Amino acid sequence: MFGRFIVAGSDYPTTRSWGPLADIDCGNLAPQYDMDSWTLAPSVAPVRFFLPTRGQWADGDHSGVCYWAPAPGPAAASLRHDHTTLSPDQYAYLDAAQRPESALAETPQKWGENSLDSYQNWAGGIADSLTTEAHLVKMHRWPVPDQGPASALLQRLATLTPLWRNASRMVTLPSLKKAVRNAQAQTTTPQERAFRAALGLPTTHLG
Repeated sequence: MFGRFIVAGSDYPTTRSWGPLADIDCGNLAPQYDMDSWTLAPSVAPVRFFLPTRGQWADGDHSGVCYWAPAPGPAAASLRHDHTTLSPDQYAYLDAAQRPESALAETPQKWGENSLDSYQNWAGGIADSLTTEAHLVKMHRWPVPDQGPASALLQRLATLTPLWRNASRMVTLPSLKKAVRNAQAQTTTPQERAFRAALGLPTTHLG
């Protein structure tokens, strides 16, 4: 179990509305408990939840509990990766890396949108998140062994960010989607893997 959310309102939610409410709240809580998306194996997805019964609701308990169901057998390691378990440098890196990861996940298709505006806003948001990541990496005082990987990641981000910014400025949907595909083809994975190795973080993406 990794989080608890409170449902607003005085009326017990309908069965149909419970799922979307819990999915959103638990989805927001998951990266707070495990900041490292590379450690989330398919065996613990999707996020699941316990909900209060009508009796518990009537007694004042309006909270749901979020949890993952791990694969059978002993766990290889804890799923918790936050400020309580990470070193300051690991936390700084993961905090920066979360910005574009979160932005990339909120695609227009996820919300049933397919307009030019929705894609422009999405691509612009990713460019902004990459800019924020670069700023956070640049401002942190990395130990000497980490400075080389940090510099390599910054150089890669400087190449990727204009691609997403350019995509956000396309004036037709086909040209924007083409620019997005071009940006998506250029990843930071090699630089991230080298940085993670220097920081002592897992270098295999389980998700």
